[in-house]
Amino acid sequence: MVQLASDVPTTVIAIVSALIALLAALFTAYAAFQAARAAKTARDAYLADAADRRIRQAQHVHAQISDIDYGVDDVRLTLGIQNTSDGFIFDVDLRNAVGGTEKSVVQVPVFSNKHSLSDTTSVRRAEFDTGTVAVLRFNDYAGIRWERHGSNAPTELAPD
Repeated sequence: MVQLASDVPTTVIAIVSALIALLAALFTAYAAFQAARAAKTARDAYLADAADRRIRQAQHVHAQISDIDYGVDDVRLTLGIQNTSDGFIFDVDLRNAVGGTEKSVVQVPVFSNKHSLSDTTSVRRAEFDTGTVAVLRFNDYAGIRWERHGSNAPTELAPD
């Protein structure tokens, strides 16, 4: 019996030590789970912010028909581009769309931010209609190709 009595404290200590080790392992696993969840949340927020930044630049690039002058045989249109974004845009192509046909008016390889530009073109009066719009295509700082028809929201184009 003396041997059993001396083994009881050792057994109790071993059981308590095992429980403490188990609790420490559970706490470590929980902390790792929380860290992984926080990292995923941060990653998702970063990706969402990157997408917002990209569309935000495209939303600050506008094209419009600013002036229409009706002549006897033709109509003169003044088309303008305005880039109020914080970055440059590239491969800019401003067109007028008349009756389903597009005609390029301005092509610029690099267009700076906080800048505007306008140019005038003419259309035969018989072809001109009230559905005439300025069509703008450009690449943003990330290389994404955008298209904007008049005052409509910009749409992302598929890569060539």
